[in-house]
Amino acid sequence: MRAPTEDEVAEIAADLGITFGVGESEKVAELVAESIALLEDVEEMPTPRLGPREYTYTDRGPGYQPDEEEDPHNAWITKCEIEGASDGPLAHMTIGLKDNISLAGIEMTNGSDVMQGYVPAADATVVTRLLDAGATILGKNNMWSFSLGPSDYGPAKNPAASERSIGGSSSGTAAAVATGDVDIGMGGDQAGSVRIPASFGGLVGMKPTHGLVPYTGIFGADPTQDHTGPLTRTVEEAALATEVLAGRDGFDPRQPHDLSVDAYTKALSEDISDVTIGVLTEGFEHEESDPEVNEVAREAIADLEELGADVTEISVPTHLHSRSIHTALGGYGVGQVLQQNGIGVGFQAGTTRTPWSSSGAPSTRTSATSRTLFSSPC
Repeated sequence: MRAPTEDEVAEIAADLGITFGVGESEKVAELVAESIALLEDVEEMPTPRLGPREYTYTDRGPGYQPDEEEDPHNAWITKCEIEGASDGPLAHMTIGLKDNISLAGIEMTNGSDVMQGYVPAADATVVTRLLDAGATILGKNNMWSFSLGPSDYGPAKNPAASERSIGGSSSGTAAAVATGDVDIGMGGDQAGSVRIPASFGGLVGMKPTHGLVPYTGIFGADPTQDHTGPLTRTVEEAALATEVLAGRDGFDPRQPHDLSVDAYTKALSEDISDVTIGVLTEGFEHEESDPEVNEVAREAIADLEELGADVTEISVPTHLHSRSIHTALGGYGVGQVLQQNGIGVGFQAGTTRTPWSSSGAPSTRTSATSRTLFSSPC
C-alpha cells in the first residue's frame, strides 16, 4: 500500500461528487497516509501465537484416512498420533475424537463432504485437557453427517454384531472404543448421541450435566442441548475422564460461573446412603416404552436401592413432548450455527481458565483456549 497524492485524492473526490475547500485535499491525503502507516505497523508485528511453542501445532501432520484392512469397522475418518504430556492421570491412554471436535492441524469434516478441507487452527478445550493429562490422541472418528443423518464416509459397524447398528451420531467413536482401538472416545450428545452408541456397543456413555464439560471448539447444534462426554469400556475410566474434562474454561457460555467439580473417581467407592435418585415416571409410562428395556432399568434402580440410595418417583409431564421440543430447538439451532459461521445462539466470550496440570493444580502454561479463537456476532 502507498499513500495517495493530493492530486489523487482530489480526483477521487471529484468522482464521488465531493467538493473540498482550500487545503482540505491535502489534509485528507495526510489522514489517509496516517491510516496506512497504522496498518503497516500491524503488518510488521510478529504473527500472534495461540500459546507457547508446544501449542502452536506446527509439527502436526495432516493425518491419513485408513483403508478397510486397517479399519474394518469404518470407525475412523482421519488417523494420526498426537502425544500429550509425559505424565498425568491419562498417561499411556489413547483417545479417539468424534469428528466435530477441533484438533488443530487435522481436518475436521463433521461427517460431511461439505466440510472437507476445513482445518481448525486451535484445539477444543477438551483436547487441551486430555493432552495435558498425558493422553495420546489417535485421530478423528466417523460420525453422522452434521450429527443428523448418514455419514458421507459410510456407516460405522458394530464390532459386537456387524449386522446391527452401533447407533449415532457418535457411531465411529463407539466403534473405536468397542473394538479396542482406543481407551477413551470423546462423543457429542444432543439427543442421545453418546448414550445410544454406548448402549448399542456395550459401553459406558457419559452425558455430563449441562455445562460441566466445556463445549468450546466443538461444532454443536444448539447451546441449550450441546454436551460432550466420554465413551469408555468401564465406569472407572468414565469417572477418570470426566475428572480431567470437567470445569470452567471461561469461554463457554453454557457453563455456570459457580460450577464446582468433584473427585469422581473417589466417589465410586463412597457410600450412597445419602443420595436421592429420581425416577422419571414418564420415562416408562408411554406408548413407545419397551418392556424389556423397562425391566433392565427397573433392575438397575433396585440395585441402587439395595446399596442404600433413596429412590423416589418424579413426574414431569412435559417429558412426553421432549421429541417435539428437541426437533424445534435442534432445527433452529443448527440453522443459526450454519448462518453464523459456527457460532450458536447466545454465544458470549468470557475469561481465561488455566488448563489441567499433571500435579492436579492449575497449569501456568497458556492454553489455546485462553485466546479468542472464534469470532462472535454478539
